[in-house]
Amino acid sequence: MTRTQAEDPGGLMPSECYWRDSQPWLEASGYMLRPRYKPDWTPSWKDTKKPYYECEDGLESSLGHLVDAVRISDGAMVMLKKIEKSVHSHEADIASI
Repeated sequence: MTRTQAEDPGGLMPSECYWRDSQPWLEASGYMLRPRYKPDWTPSWKDTKKPYYECEDGLESSLGHLVDAVRISDGAMVMLKKIEKSVHSHEADIASI
């Protein structure tokens, strides 16, 4: 269950749950997301006096449909995009060329 920002400042936003839920598959496919998106993530500021906004994992790091990642094979920074495959979108077909 994802808590709201009011209940847990610095916690996952609802739009980030897709990336958290996809993290194991993306890692198995060769891409590593930030620690914030690991299913067993524990915020680094918990049990410290450090404010969440001063921690790398304390701020939302996706734009909902976009997230940065590292390609495990060579350490290259990449951008991943969530797309909706629909009759009117050819984005998935174009990306797989």
